[in-house]
Amino acid sequence: MSNSTKTAERIVALFNTSNETVGMIRTILKETGDNQSLVWCHFADFKRGIVDFATYLTKYNPELVIVNVSAPYEENWQFFKTIRGSDVMRGRGLVLMTPNKARLDEVSGTDSHALVVQS
Repeated sequence: MSNSTKTAERIVALFNTSNETVGMIRTILKETGDNQSLVWCHFADFKRGIVDFATYLTKYNPELVIVNVSAPYEENWQFFKTIRGSDVMRGRGLVLMTPNKARLDEVSGTDSHALVVQS
């Protein structure tokens, strides 16, 4: 009998508009060495009603939600604000990613301690 215990899998959800972002986040999670799984969905699927946001979160029960707000900015900022305040987000971590620093400062304030990574 082994003394090692298997750690519970941590689910991370990613909502974005780009398959490249999915690959990048998957790589980052794999490199952390933690027992994490990534589930993801495109913004368009929520906006078109193909996938229901609350049902999706209830089904996968992610500990952390990563939202990548990219173009079209206005629509996706609105989506971010809607989900951020939803009941189903209560108790979950939330990470915001965006290449639009000016809009980030408007939304979160300049004292948000946002990490800015420029390529």
